[in-house]
Amino acid sequence: MKDLTINQQKVLDFITGFRRKKGYSPTVREIATGFGCGVRAAYDYMLVLKKKGFVVWEEKTPRSIVVL
Repeated sequence: MKDLTINQQKVLDFITGFRRKKGYSPTVREIATGFGCGVRAAYDYMLVLKKKGFVVWEEKTPRSIVVL
């Protein structure tokens, strides 16, 4: 498994905290809002996290992010 950048780790921590607090996964739009970035940037973070093996999710299914 490859190491995460600081921002990638922050996104992963945000997802984990969101799931712990609310009981379900955030949407990509909620991730974008939480970080003050665009939806595309949040989606790109998710792709990298998926590629590095930290999360899985169904791209067309909202709230399906699972942290491994």
